[in-house]
Amino acid sequence: MTVIEKWYQMISSFADIENAVIEAGGMLTEKNGYNQYADAIRGIYSDAHTEIYEYPVRIQDTKKYAVSLISWCKIIKEQIRLAIADSGIECDTTTALSEYGNKIRQISVNFEVKTTMLPAAEYGVPYTARLEAIGGKKPYTWEYVGFGPAGLSVSKDGVVSFTPVSTGLYGAATFICKDSDGKSIETEIMINIMPRKVHIELIGNSTFTYDGKPHTLDLRCVEVPELALKVVYGASRLEAPVEVGTYYATIQSTSSRYSIIRDRDYRLTIVSAE
Repeated sequence: MTVIEKWYQMISSFADIENAVIEAGGMLTEKNGYNQYADAIRGIYSDAHTEIYEYPVRIQDTKKYAVSLISWCKIIKEQIRLAIADSGIECDTTTALSEYGNKIRQISVNFEVKTTMLPAAEYGVPYTARLEAIGGKKPYTWEYVGFGPAGLSVSKDGVVSFTPVSTGLYGAATFICKDSDGKSIETEIMINIMPRKVHIELIGNSTFTYDGKPHTLDLRCVEVPELALKVVYGASRLEAPVEVGTYYATIQSTSSRYSIIRDRDYRLTIVSAE
């Protein structure tokens, strides 16, 4: 086997190790590359950690750089081998790097639910999110016990769905996850239902000629036209200005279930009669 063929075989083996770690629920990022593989393997079955070695700095002397790179690869390989062996899976110094991926796939991963808090929902907006578990034997089946928002349900494959009819934090929505071996976990998952974000639009004029009468802006909620709004004007918080001037409108929803997006200013202007 040529040096190039050996190099490609090593790269292929590392790719298989990466896939095996991800399949087992291990945490990998692009930042540290191969350096983090041993640490990620240990994370599958324990809280222990492996030191992350820095990638060798490229130098002009090609031969010296190649030697340092080979040395680095040997260190990383040994770290990975020890991480596999410490899990209880046989992996001695005679085990080929190409077998490491299959060895990782034999590691017993603790069966647990990964999801502890669902992404925030909005009042009145249809919602879906997926629950996640690791370990055990796939596929998993999910069941909703209760204590969450009204209307919430979960599919057998873990998709939560409902349309929120209230707002607030629900800290104990309870689910059961079962693996294919019959093991089950009951867990409480938080979900926060936020007020629905809505926009305001102006209907009609914002500039009026002074006539001694009070004036207001005709403002409406885009998404929920029937939503009642409380509007006051200027620093004095007038309900309907009369005098000549420019008054900035402060707009509030009369319902705590809606939150107004303040993407622009609305001004009421009264100009003097010519």
